[in-house]
Amino acid sequence: MGFFSGPSKDELLKTAMGIASYAMQLRMLGQIDPAARRDTLIEVAAVGGPTSIDALTTMAARVVEDNDLGWYKKNQFIGMVYGSLISVGLPAADARSIKQQIELLCSLSKPKARREPAISARGTDGNEEPASDEAIDAIMGRMMSRSENWTTIGEAIANDCLENGLREGGVVRYSEIAEYIASRHKYNTSVVQLGFTNRMHQFVQSGEIITAKAENGDLIFVHEKYADDILKDA
Repeated sequence: MGFFSGPSKDELLKTAMGIASYAMQLRMLGQIDPAARRDTLIEVAAVGGPTSIDALTTMAARVVEDNDLGWYKKNQFIGMVYGSLISVGLPAADARSIKQQIELLCSLSKPKARREPAISARGTDGNEEPASDEAIDAIMGRMMSRSENWTTIGEAIANDCLENGLREGGVVRYSEIAEYIASRHKYNTSVVQLGFTNRMHQFVQSGEIITAKAENGDLIFVHEKYADDILKDA
């Protein structure tokens, strides 16, 4: 295990965002009707998903173990998990608690001997059965897929702004986009916004789109073709 060994930063970030998604889902389940919560947890367990924060933190520690993350990559990944938890709306105290649990699990000398009871699925006889390595790997894949889907949604919003708004002389105001995303992606707002801002940054870097601050402090985007006329009135 090298100091910097492990997957790329992008792959770790996608996994961290997926972990944050499951954490937020589990928190949301605590706020719904008990019967609905029970039914949902049964469905989650049936596909090998985490049904508790303990199971989720064990999965996160498993990422470190299975990918032989070096000291730097391990701390980078745990920091990404913490940041992703905050970005999806988890209270800072809860995010810190999860981060500390992951750090503790990673520090134990025999994580494999400890992890099986925490990750389980309910069998047909009603008893808890340890999830297989294949099931856990599938969950990790879904974590990355969730993150990719959300950022893709943000990118699609940016693409629509460019093709159907900015190139036609329209003005895109960040505050309006943020409100739009928040109203439609309540529990994944920050991740969708990340996809939007990353894509818009690409447009700005290409020189096609120009950013400016409006008088009210809002960030606006305009097409370079219309910039002179628009910005003088901004």
